[in-house]
Amino acid sequence: MPQPPDGLTQAECTCLLLTAEGRSICQIAHAIDAHEQAVQAHLDSARQKLAATSNLQAIARALKLGLIG
Repeated sequence: MPQPPDGLTQAECTCLLLTAEGRSICQIAHAIDAHEQAVQAHLDSARQKLAATSNLQAIARALKLGLIG
């Protein structure tokens, strides 16, 4: 996976990628060895940084930027 742009962490990119793959918050938490609240916080932060109003929009923007794929 390409390096995230300034301000978007690797954890945020990973959570977006796993969400794009259809994984649940619980599944993502298990995959990255984190609490579900941490996963939600990463997704919330990624949405904000990508100026997205939903996870789907954040995923679309991350794909367009080449951050996930």
